[in-house]
Amino acid sequence: MPRISPFVGLRFDPSRVGSLERVTAPPYDVISRAEHERLLAMSEHNVIRLDLGDDPEIAGDRRYPQATSLLAGWRADGVLVATREPIFAAYEMRFRLHGVPRRLRGVVAAVGLEDWGGAILPHERTMEAPVEDRLRLLRELRVDLSCIESVYLGPDEAVASWLDEATASEADVSVVDDDGVEHRTWFRPAEDRLARVLGRHHLMIADGHHRYTTALRYRDEMRRQTGEGPWDATLMLLVDAALEEPPVLPFHRIQLDGPAPT
Repeated sequence: MPRISPFVGLRFDPSRVGSLERVTAPPYDVISRAEHERLLAMSEHNVIRLDLGDDPEIAGDRRYPQATSLLAGWRADGVLVATREPIFAAYEMRFRLHGVPRRLRGVVAAVGLEDWGGAILPHERTMEAPVEDRLRLLRELRVDLSCIESVYLGPDEAVASWLDEATASEADVSVVDDDGVEHRTWFRPAEDRLARVLGRHHLMIADGHHRYTTALRYRDEMRRQTGEGPWDATLMLLVDAALEEPPVLPFHRIQLDGPAPT
């Protein structure tokens, strides 16, 4: 079964960066060039500078070391601050779907990496180019910039009760993105019981197959060099598919050329 553990997180200090809306960004793989430039203009500390670089014109070998220097500078200057101890995080997203208010909750935790086919399952294939890009960035930064989203079958009332308690107070972080979706996070002390409860579930990757494949390759590289270490786990959002009913929407594609339909 999956090995669930708390993690040390890096948080933006609002006293240094201002509104957190200015330093957050959508997932790296949905950002156009125009969106990239807009995010760069929002703040000198926008996370896009780590994820995709601080200049859309820079690619390849130059971009990855620049991200390393930038991350080190932000940590040294107190722009990013590590949590005092390992934590779990409760996460909640509020949005509207087909005009109906919806909520999605889950637990952010470190999850021990397993080869595909055990307690962690995929549902789609990956492409080599995105994996290589993320692997080169991970080699440099040695931090997870975003969560992989996984679902488990559920319902698990014990996890739901933990989430109820964790989200009853004011959120530690609250951000509204450009689509009007509200993201809230609560940082909670590590609990062995929560780790045990979550660890009894098989997981299916809902979003983040390339990041998980990248984490597996990085783990194998580091094990050959050094042995076991923090690279044996990756950051995940764990969602109860039964209680939370995460929406699964189609990804529409348009074929612009080729044979006419018959």
